[in-house]
Amino acid sequence: MSKKSIIAKLLSEEDISVVQKKTKTAAFNVGTRELILPLWKEEMSKDISDLFICHEIGHALYTSVDLLTKMQERKIDKSYVNIIEDARIEKMVQDKYLGTRSCFTKGYKELISKDFFGVNNKDLNELNLADRINLHFKGMDNVPFSSVEQTWVDKVANVKTEAEVLDIAQGLMDFTNENEESQNQEQEQQSQSSAGSDEGEGDNQESGSDDNSDDSSDDTQSQGSNDDGDEGQEETQSSSSEESDDDKNAEEKKTEVNSGFQGGKGYKHTATTDLSFDKSLDDAMDKDAKDRVYATIPKVNDKVIIDYKSVLEQCKTHYDKIKNENGISKFITKTKSDMTKFQMDSKKVVSYMVKEFEMKKSADLYKRASVSKTGTLNMGALHTYQFNEDLFAKVTTLPGATNHGLVMFFDWSGSMQYNLTQTLKQLYNLVWFCDRVKIPYKVYAFSDAYIRPSSYAGIDSESVKVTQNQITSLT
Repeated sequence: MSKKSIIAKLLSEEDISVVQKKTKTAAFNVGTRELILPLWKEEMSKDISDLFICHEIGHALYTSVDLLTKMQERKIDKSYVNIIEDARIEKMVQDKYLGTRSCFTKGYKELISKDFFGVNNKDLNELNLADRINLHFKGMDNVPFSSVEQTWVDKVANVKTEAEVLDIAQGLMDFTNENEESQNQEQEQQSQSSAGSDEGEGDNQESGSDDNSDDSSDDTQSQGSNDDGDEGQEETQSSSSEESDDDKNAEEKKTEVNSGFQGGKGYKHTATTDLSFDKSLDDAMDKDAKDRVYATIPKVNDKVIIDYKSVLEQCKTHYDKIKNENGISKFITKTKSDMTKFQMDSKKVVSYMVKEFEMKKSADLYKRASVSKTGTLNMGALHTYQFNEDLFAKVTTLPGATNHGLVMFFDWSGSMQYNLTQTLKQLYNLVWFCDRVKIPYKVYAFSDAYIRPSSYAGIDSESVKVTQNQITSLT
């Protein structure tokens, strides 16, 4: 992901990151500036991931939030807008970065082979125009178009702005709706089952209004014969009519929210290849996978680093409480004795480490040594001038100066209580080794807690309070 993030930053010309999360499809989060790739059951191939990245880069560069708002205001089918907007931004990305063309070609070729658009074993002539336009711009070969339909293909190919996307989408919906003979009945039924038949809702509303008018005329005729009965009947019918209208409005609003105005208002067709693609992405998603959480490492505040002198002073104050008859801390005396013994026992180990290091260092120096001629004559070889041209002295140059150092981090948390002694011994061996071979080093101890707030012993409380994972310097 780090490599893909670098590419995404370069292509999008901003500091975005590529992450994998438990989501149905690739997306770009305009708030966090994250390019999100879905977690699939099988590992996503390089070609498909590159395609998704380049596609979402196009949205990051060229698609605004206003497009969705205006689409909803104009009640335009979401699938139509998706198809045309995808064609627009992908063309712009490929024009801006020529190298991305192979990413789109290879990626869509693999998706088509996996039947992500749901067109395998189907006659392309029976698909509606929006579906064929979608497949054409996704790289499918030999998609059929009539001469009239070709004008719509050309319009989509030349779309430049989001306003044109919405206008073409609405015009394409009108054209599809007015040319029923070019639409396959099976596809039409699938569209209605996927998005809900808005035409059916219109028919119901119209029939409802006819029924109401008939009922009102019947009420008028019967009103003269029985005023009381007709009055009660009229109130019942009026209430029923109001409930029916409320139910219809609520259902219509629910359908629009759930489907993103799929099918539009008064339209019966939608782009089933776009719906099939979304379904294929949903099927490919690993629903059992755990979502991944990404975070950036914050810069360390210098105030959380406590100087070793302060640590030693506080330790001395604490361990000086128990003293022997001479007034000397028992703990410090015992610790010094143990350290002296351990240091004597470790001399062999440290000496062996130094020996191995010097051997490898000499071998590395020999490998990197360079021999060069000087401008001084080699007087010992001067007498061979008649048959030897190499009369100048040579010098061997060895890499000098130390070009490395060590930074060691020591876990000083409470969970280390049973391993602290042995870990400290390893640490001291490394420190003594560095002293012997003159390698610069620093050692830091880190813990999830420093000392109790009531025992800061003169340390600025503002600099250390409520800090987690504080780092304590030991050197």
